[in-house]
Amino acid sequence: MNRPPEIQQIEALLGRTFTAHETIGPYSAFRAPIDEPRVIMTPDGSEFPFYRVIETAGEHCLWCHGLGYTVFVGLPDDVGLPALYAIGDADPIRLMSVFDVGNHNDCTGDTPARARRYMTALSATDPFVPYFADPAGFKVRFIDHVSAARARDIAGAVLEFDPDAVALGDALAHVEDAGDIDILDALGQAIHTRQRLELWWD
Repeated sequence: MNRPPEIQQIEALLGRTFTAHETIGPYSAFRAPIDEPRVIMTPDGSEFPFYRVIETAGEHCLWCHGLGYTVFVGLPDDVGLPALYAIGDADPIRLMSVFDVGNHNDCTGDTPARARRYMTALSATDPFVPYFADPAGFKVRFIDHVSAARARDIAGAVLEFDPDAVALGDALAHVEDAGDIDILDALGQAIHTRQRLELWWD
């Protein structure tokens, strides 16, 4: 398989090899398998190798974006296997549609469309790069720095558009001395600290 120099650079950075070149929705995508399990039980507790892969993608997604590629962990449906994808000049909102973001446990029937509308509005003011997409979640990293005040505004808008999309445990995990902090402040601080927005429909 012919791999452009940029893809070879991404492979070297992430320590992965793209073994397939396939069509995903309207896109031509490079795909690398992910073999890491979601959880491993050890004598000291639980480890989550799969989530480390997602975090690694999040750490390097802006650098890959600079090479002209959107690199992210994706699962096109709820039954397949996740993989690492690299797509040239991918539109984040179109990726949401391709990966059916928001459809997991969707009781109202309109969650995917509402999620796309919200993220479309957000991208106009705070552009971002996705690093995870599947029916249950969408994780993005902001291209430009998001201030604490702006992060709180984003948190408020998320809670208004769909409070069920907020991963409260993850938000609180990134806030020191959370105590009695409310979810708006917790989510705002998490967005500001990590410069990311993580939506999760469980």
